[in-house]
Amino acid sequence: MQRMFRFARCPLYCGGWCPAALCLFFSLCFSLIGNRELMADGELTPQDVLHRTLESQRRSELVHMEVRVEWMSKRRDPALYSPPPQIITFEFSRDYDKINMIGLHLILWPDGSNNDSFRFRWTSDGVLATDYDIHYTRGETKPRGGVATHNMEDSRLRFLFPTQHGHFLDGYMGGFTDKRGLRISEMMLESPNLKFLDKEKIDGYDCYVVTAKLKFGSVTQWIDPAVDFHPRKIETIKGLDDFWDYSESTLSNMKRWTSIRSVLDQFEFVEIDSSFFPVKGIYHTDHEGTTEEDFYFKRAVSLRENINFSPEFSADTFKTDYPEDLLITNMDDLESGVLYFLEDGKIVSGYNYFTGDAEGKWSDYWFLRSIFIFVGAMMIFFALGRMLWERYKSS
Repeated sequence: MQRMFRFARCPLYCGGWCPAALCLFFSLCFSLIGNRELMADGELTPQDVLHRTLESQRRSELVHMEVRVEWMSKRRDPALYSPPPQIITFEFSRDYDKINMIGLHLILWPDGSNNDSFRFRWTSDGVLATDYDIHYTRGETKPRGGVATHNMEDSRLRFLFPTQHGHFLDGYMGGFTDKRGLRISEMMLESPNLKFLDKEKIDGYDCYVVTAKLKFGSVTQWIDPAVDFHPRKIETIKGLDDFWDYSESTLSNMKRWTSIRSVLDQFEFVEIDSSFFPVKGIYHTDHEGTTEEDFYFKRAVSLRENINFSPEFSADTFKTDYPEDLLITNMDDLESGVLYFLEDGKIVSGYNYFTGDAEGKWSDYWFLRSIFIFVGAMMIFFALGRMLWERYKSS
């Protein structure tokens, strides 16, 4: 033993051991013991934990269930206008790369409600189809058709996994879902700075705390191994220096916020076929901005029931009713809120932002915009040419 630790002998302490070396030795032992406790369940790494989370969340990729979402948005200043609360109920069917959502959206106005029935269909051959039918109980009933498109730009982000439709329970968070439609755990696995924090208790349950910095902002998940590694809490924080994956028209409006903090917690689970599945969660987000109107929060409560992981879908479940030649192929801004519908074999818009035939060709507005761009470019060209000519003559 003395030969083994001869390097640790202290010249100031004859025949003994250097206290610093002994402290280093015992600190190393305690550190190893502490890490054994922190890395329980077979020395799991942050990557291992997230892979198990994804394995559990992917159970929702073949499912039929009923969903109810209660959604509200309120400004911090009570004197400012806040939209009325909303309730969304729908049946959700998913067969991996095919999705069918049929439901009803109720806006609870003080003196009545607006009923918006809808159907979203995402087919395996890349067609996104939507149908709307708006009923104004306070006035005229106005049906509003729908649209089908082959242009999948932002479509997963905008239509299939919005927070108001409850898919945050499956690992999708608003503002942190890119065009690939990835869950937040999948994006965390791509981060080079993924790491553990100290374990914490959420609702009395011991959870791994996994955090990472993404291009969209920072993410932290509190993951409970007792419920098949589903998260008990998810927190995202987006600041001005982070990436905002929105079109230019929407981005200019959203950049008035200096930060957005979103939290998903208060999960409830049920055990189905020896596996746990989230059936309730509360999503709330705080917006901070430069003016008093920019400070407000949103809150959504999602409830899921009648869950079936062995659904029998018919051949028409995910089939679109639109002929192939009636699909829009160049709808370049799905965030605009423009609703298209069929009218006498043509695709038209209720807000007059779009005109054209059934193939979805832009006409009036695109033509005018092209003229302005051309005229502006020619003016710059002639101005530069004249400047060069004057300089040439003076030389």
